[in-house]
Amino acid sequence: MIHICGREPSGSTTGFVTLTLMTLSVTVCLLPKEATFTYLIWAETEPTSVFDVCDVLQRLTTTFDPILIVLANTQLRELLFKKLRRVE
Repeated sequence: MIHICGREPSGSTTGFVTLTLMTLSVTVCLLPKEATFTYLIWAETEPTSVFDVCDVLQRLTTTFDPILIVLANTQLRELLFKKLRRVE
């Protein structure tokens, strides 16, 4: 048996799915702005169009995070899919 942090892995995989989705959210939405600020430390010029795109991506985090949490939670996901099927 594989031991992670001194114990056997147990439980559902939803924790892994949630962590993976949130990591993707941070990588796509928040990392570009941080990289832009790091670039500005060394650069002489300021890329304005990149700044606008990074701002939009950062603001999308407030939309994506609740959606990702609903999709990662099994019970909430099933409720959402049941509601969507009734609408159609």
